[in-house]
Amino acid sequence: MGVRREDLWQEYSELSLLSTLSPDLDQQATCYFFINVHPLLLGYYIDDLPNIYSREMPTSILSLATMALSASFTSLHPQHSRFKPYALSKYAECLRLLREAANDPQIVESDPFLMAINMLGTFEVGHLFGLQGPGKY
Repeated sequence: MGVRREDLWQEYSELSLLSTLSPDLDQQATCYFFINVHPLLLGYYIDDLPNIYSREMPTSILSLATMALSASFTSLHPQHSRFKPYALSKYAECLRLLREAANDPQIVESDPFLMAINMLGTFEVGHLFGLQGPGKY
């Protein structure tokens, strides 16, 4: 089951509500991602993300990867392009933590670390290589 582009695009209308609920970009993007995008990606590696994510600290590698991917999806909406630089900053921060953790076998074999690697791969393919929004993959 893949992402239905038309479903994702229709859900962008809910983004205006996000701005009124919280000024915090982390919370806006992450809530939007878990409510609207995550269900469209079920059937892939991301199925266990809510369970693993709920056990992580806000500064963990997985939390940063989730914020980067969430902000990237949110930035696809023309009125929410302010999320794009935020997504890139979280991506860079997450890469720094990945490099620091790369020599610790206990960390690199953990579910959160492996999930973060997958999420950053999705981020790179979509965000860095030209994902322009629904219908333009």
